[in-house]
Amino acid sequence: MEHFTLEQGAAILAESARVLHPGGRLIVMQPNFRLEPRRYFDDYTHRTAYTDAGFSDFLRSLGWKIVHAEPRFVPFSLKSRLPTASWLVRLYLLLPFRPLAGQFLVVAERP
Repeated sequence: MEHFTLEQGAAILAESARVLHPGGRLIVMQPNFRLEPRRYFDDYTHRTAYTDAGFSDFLRSLGWKIVHAEPRFVPFSLKSRLPTASWLVRLYLLLPFRPLAGQFLVVAERP
């Protein structure tokens, strides 16, 4: 969503709501500006800055119900020299505190 303008994002979410069945879920994971403000616009394709709270509010304003939200979900980037084996990712997601996390996760339900 960060690669689109706010208006384009609203249109994408409206189309998502249109194609999902009632109660269908939208899962969004993206960089959290609150946690990574210095790095957020290092990617020249980022158009809109979102925080975990701001994006949840954006969804609510469009009628979505937030089912689950995690401000610290995964590292800001998965480009790393560290191994990314699936068992390591599962272990990381089980940690009570996630070091280096810079992306949020929001699960929302269609109204």
